Amino acid sequence: MTLEGSFSSAALECKSDGVNIITLPHYKQISLGVFNTSRILAQQFDIIHGHGLWLPLNWATGEAAIKSGKPLVITTRGALNSIALKHSSIKKS
Repeated sequence: MTLEGSFSSAALECKSDGVNIITLPHYKQISLGVFNTSRILAQQFDIIHGHGLWLPLNWATGEAAIKSGKPLVITTRGALNSIALKHSSIKKS
């Protein structure tokens, strides 16, 4: 599951190999729709892998993993870098 947008070459290769990539629209705020979709999809997988911390989809992914009892791997991609933490620091604290 990922947000709408262009796919990387690696994602396109996975897709051509038969991997189902589910896209969701960008959410500016947390909505029940993204949480419900994440919970439903989490039941289909053995492990949940998130690529960030701060977006609503990241929160929904983590919550879905917890609710479904699935292991959660988070690749922060620089989200905990000191420069990144200074951006919107009040929200992130």
